[in-house]
Amino acid sequence: MFNYKGDRDYIHSSDIINFINRNYPYNKIDIKFYKLLRFQPKIRLINKLGNSRGVNIIAKIEKNKIEKFILFYETKLKVKNDYSFDESLLSKYFKVNKKNIKCDFETEIKFIDIIVSMTKLWHLKNLDKRKNWFVARLNLFKKINEKKRKNINIKVKKIKNDKFTESEIIIDKNIYGKIYFHENAL
Repeated sequence: MFNYKGDRDYIHSSDIINFINRNYPYNKIDIKFYKLLRFQPKIRLINKLGNSRGVNIIAKIEKNKIEKFILFYETKLKVKNDYSFDESLLSKYFKVNKKNIKCDFETEIKFIDIIVSMTKLWHLKNLDKRKNWFVARLNLFKKINEKKRKNINIKVKKIKNDKFTESEIIIDKNIYGKIYFHENAL
């Protein structure tokens, strides 16, 4: 069962990714967020992607060159709880400029929570702070192994119409993948 993160009224992308990290082994992941999940999802694991009508999120995972797909569908089952999370408390650890955002500190907070918070802050500082920014896609070429030291650099590679961005995720000077953000709900 999922909980809402902070004061949100949807299941956060980082909670979906952390769920996958806990429950499915993979070497690579490509997850696309088509629509926000506001209720508890129905989750299906399949070997081949066919008709994806009605799917909110599709995660393609690869382990030992075998691909599988995790599909998240909206249900009517309500999310009953939330948990405390204030992204603004993290911003003091981030160094933001026009091309990237960096951090290097120790914390128990998961990498994906830091990466999403950093990328969102970059958007708020460099694009339009009045807009809502959401993860549209996360493509990791290799799995991130959790550790206390977080040395992360998010380099913005493309900006389309100030509504969509593609950024590179660099951890300990190694490229791990890309994160894509989109203005407003998908």
